[in-house]
Amino acid sequence: MVLFLSLALLAGMAMAEKTAARRLLIGVMSTLQDEGRRNAMRDTWVLEARSVAPSLTVRFVLGWGRSDLESLAILRENATYGDLIVLPCQENQHRGKTLHWFAFAHAARAQLPHDYVAKMDQDVLVWPSELQEQLQGLVRENFYGGVPVEAYRRNSLPDRFLFTNGGFVLLSADLVAEIAIVVQEARQKADPKTGFLDDVDPDNLKGNEDLILGRLLKSHWSSGRLNVNVGAVSWSAKSGESTSGFCPWRHAKSLKTPEGYREQWASRHERGCRCNCPDTQMELELDEEQKLSGQSSSATKVAEKTEWNLRPAIWMETRHMTDGVGGHAMRAAFLLGTAELLGLRVVCNPETMFNGHSAVTDPHIASALLLHCGGDGKLLGDIDPERHMAPASMLQQPPVINTSLSALPSLLAELERKAGAEDGRDVSHAPALAISEVLCHELIEGVSARSHFMNPALTFLRREYHRGADPERLAAPLWGDATYRIAVHWRTGMWSLKSRRMQMPLQEIVRRILKRFSTVSGPNVHGSQARPLSIALVVAMKEDPRSQATVQEHIDAILAEYGSAAKAYISISGEIGHDDPSALERDLALLTTAHLLLLGRSQFATLAAGLQREDGAHVVADESEFTSESGCQLLSNTVFAAELPTRLLGAGDIKAFVEAGPTRLVCRPPLANASQLVEWLGHCSERTALIVAEAVARRRDRQFTDTAEL
Repeated sequence: MVLFLSLALLAGMAMAEKTAARRLLIGVMSTLQDEGRRNAMRDTWVLEARSVAPSLTVRFVLGWGRSDLESLAILRENATYGDLIVLPCQENQHRGKTLHWFAFAHAARAQLPHDYVAKMDQDVLVWPSELQEQLQGLVRENFYGGVPVEAYRRNSLPDRFLFTNGGFVLLSADLVAEIAIVVQEARQKADPKTGFLDDVDPDNLKGNEDLILGRLLKSHWSSGRLNVNVGAVSWSAKSGESTSGFCPWRHAKSLKTPEGYREQWASRHERGCRCNCPDTQMELELDEEQKLSGQSSSATKVAEKTEWNLRPAIWMETRHMTDGVGGHAMRAAFLLGTAELLGLRVVCNPETMFNGHSAVTDPHIASALLLHCGGDGKLLGDIDPERHMAPASMLQQPPVINTSLSALPSLLAELERKAGAEDGRDVSHAPALAISEVLCHELIEGVSARSHFMNPALTFLRREYHRGADPERLAAPLWGDATYRIAVHWRTGMWSLKSRRMQMPLQEIVRRILKRFSTVSGPNVHGSQARPLSIALVVAMKEDPRSQATVQEHIDAILAEYGSAAKAYISISGEIGHDDPSALERDLALLTTAHLLLLGRSQFATLAAGLQREDGAHVVADESEFTSESGCQLLSNTVFAAELPTRLLGAGDIKAFVEAGPTRLVCRPPLANASQLVEWLGHCSERTALIVAEAVARRRDRQFTDTAEL
């Protein structure tokens, strides 16, 4: 009898274990500055999960605070919500934060019980009840869930293994325990000041966070023991047009802002994309005339697309370098400036805006942000009549015309004449115009060729970058409800902090501007409480430690004096190629949406100034990149440091300061029309190519002579 009862009890316990709701601990990767995005999640699916999916536990995962003020802000927020986890490392994306999270989850299993642990990005929306339901069908051991990618195909690695996209990754508790062992060993060797794990074992722990996780599970995958999505419903799909039966999450660019997140949640019951979704564009509304005539939006879009496709597109040979987006934007001036001057589209070329600083993490992030082009040359988003880009596939479809810049104006005139003579043209006849690399170092009317093309090139980029108001949607939650926005950008190199043509140190510019215009309340703050002001301090820590320490001192002093009105946005840029792409996206959005932008010298600073909002102005410490050889200023909204004292005296507020206008002559086109300028550039490039060829020939002849003498 006792034996029978014991067996029955054991059987009942086994059955209870099988039927008990499986528990999932979700860690949302966040940063201190993203409180608005956290609140959007707290108010939507996290709130709903408490009632409909109690087996889900959600925590927001941060790196430690970089200052006492940041640490205090974390403590205050956690006292309110109790859902923050601070990992033993500095804030980062690809230097071990994900691994630290899994290790923490394992160590805290008694306090946060779970059968599975997920790592989730902030641009992911969850359907809690669907996720809880699908959990019950997953295997309990060696489970690796998400949208899989084979690394050898995506990253050209010599070894082959599988990893999943990092938007939503789920591991069973046994795999979490294995990751925890790896992290525990690495932490013993890691720098205690940073907690970064990548330098401890570069072969296995350095690189993209999602890829590294897959590499650590490689032995399971190779032996067939890794249960990838076993029991999951269509988690391998990239997207699905269903409200059930697919991923219980949505990973999309439209979720990158609190407003977009709440909008997506409000429409969660509608049929739409699941898993990893392509970029979406807002539907164009019909104007009043279309409404009255009853014309459909689809018919309008077809007509617009037809007209869009009839415009020629230019492709120019480009070679990417190891520097960042700023340097590549400067080199693309001839291409983009020509397209803007002549009204041409530009063929997507991943080399044009290659970002060497994130060559490993995401080399094409700048191409996506500035030109809406993917790394495969495809357009990102829907076609609209204002698009000035064309897909790379145009180069594989006739007609492709090989030409030169000097011949381009006459060629376009001939194409226009032919188009006017044709009746009912086919859109496939829109040509792609292929041009060899353009080099020109000559001056025209005392100004370099690149300076003449930089302004139209920046106009092209500014229009494409701000199209759809993506930067504003990303930056607005960070700025808050301030009336005026001031952003400061440092480059942590002594060549920038003490550049040769510096008129005033950047820290002095910042001191004078904030002293004059600050209107925030708090201790040691200048001015009154008339209007709220938000201050963004942006820097990527790179190059020499001395410069980094200097900049950190400046930032700490501003944070101490201006309190909650100022926020620091610091990213760590260590080894070349491993920059955080999301930090670039955030920083560029902050800088370009500021009313007043304060800049040291760097190519990235020049790009940010060129992309700045039209009702803003920027003050530059060094005028090198903002004036021509003749002394005229390239951008009309540039304020030079030498003129700052006088300008401050005459400005009652930031609005008046910005609207004061240029103090120097703004550079003007040197020739009668754009076609003449492009033709001149083409001839200059041909002369330069001839000079280069002759120099190469002379060098080759000298080498031949030297070899013969030997």
